[in-house]
Amino acid sequence: MPLRVSSIGVILLLIILLPQWTAAQNSRVGEWISCSKVQTVNRKPSTAVSEEITVGNFRAVTLYSPAEALPAIKSVLSKWNAQVTTNTPIKISLEWAETGNFMALTRPSSFIRNFSTNTPNNIWYPIALAEKLAGKELNNPDDFEIEIKLNAGINWYFGIDGKCDSNQIDLYTILLHEITHGMGFISSAEQTPEGVIFSTDESFSVFDRLLMTGDHTRLINYESPQLLEDLLSEGDIFISNTSDNDSYWKCYSPITFSSGVSLSHWDHDENTSNTLMRPFFDPGTYFHEIDERTNHVLKSIGWDQTESSLITAFPNPANDVINLKWPPYLDKIDLKIYNSQGLLILSQKLNNTPHEKATVQVSLLDQGMYFMHVQSADFRVNKIIKIIITD
Repeated sequence: MPLRVSSIGVILLLIILLPQWTAAQNSRVGEWISCSKVQTVNRKPSTAVSEEITVGNFRAVTLYSPAEALPAIKSVLSKWNAQVTTNTPIKISLEWAETGNFMALTRPSSFIRNFSTNTPNNIWYPIALAEKLAGKELNNPDDFEIEIKLNAGINWYFGIDGKCDSNQIDLYTILLHEITHGMGFISSAEQTPEGVIFSTDESFSVFDRLLMTGDHTRLINYESPQLLEDLLSEGDIFISNTSDNDSYWKCYSPITFSSGVSLSHWDHDENTSNTLMRPFFDPGTYFHEIDERTNHVLKSIGWDQTESSLITAFPNPANDVINLKWPPYLDKIDLKIYNSQGLLILSQKLNNTPHEKATVQVSLLDQGMYFMHVQSADFRVNKIIKIIITD
């Protein structure tokens, strides 16, 4: 006997099979982030090249790049490839261009929402993260996920050891910083005549969901643009450290709101000297690590971290001691320090103490660059960290 299904039955069947109705997938172009104002100089001309550099799932295509920059680009890509896991390629456009008085301009090439039933409806994700979560490419295979424009008029330092002169900008640091924006460390807040809003279509980014006031109220809950602008001018905007409910990291929120700068960096104070996502970098300074608070944001928005990336060494540079922290479920760590010629200088076994840090004495080491190899007994952590010893 043939089976007859009524229209009501079809509707009921759909309700059973599709418990969560997903809004239509759509995308929008990413906004440019402006990073760190700087005075341009008449840089010595160098050979400009266009190259493609691939490390794992990270691929950078350079345009008008100084040839001397290629090793630093490859080193930064290697760091990112070891930092996060993804099965989809992350293609990055690196162009040396005129960027006014900014060191760099960066944007995710697009944001996308409603691409998966496993993510909340109507939340904007940067395309690289959306593709990682979807497990497939969501844009044209030839399109970039991240676009970066670097100031062609800056006196760049192209080395990877951080030894830049006091009038140079460390390229490695800036590239690491800019790619972090492209991976999702970016707010969609923008200025309008009525005040500050999170996107013109009343939607917001996955990063915006982390922002809160001092009384634990999410910024996205404020519907009045003028009220939101007034709150931001007070400067008390935070991201919670979920591993310590009493700890909050302050975001950059100056009195006058600046689209593409405000909220998309950590606050500029004495506590941000050891953070990658500070709003300003002075010539002669560098930072070659993705620090704890920045790692926390990346993990919170959806980037899986490799376990090796969860071990941190600080301060770096150092002249007395270096502290190490790693996940408490990893017990003992074997540590070895080699000099720049590959000679073993120090070997030590470290025990993990919950909520504390292990300390390594380096005061007897000569000034210079060293390589710290840390490895857990089960090989879940196997990482080399470049360290700088100063006077």
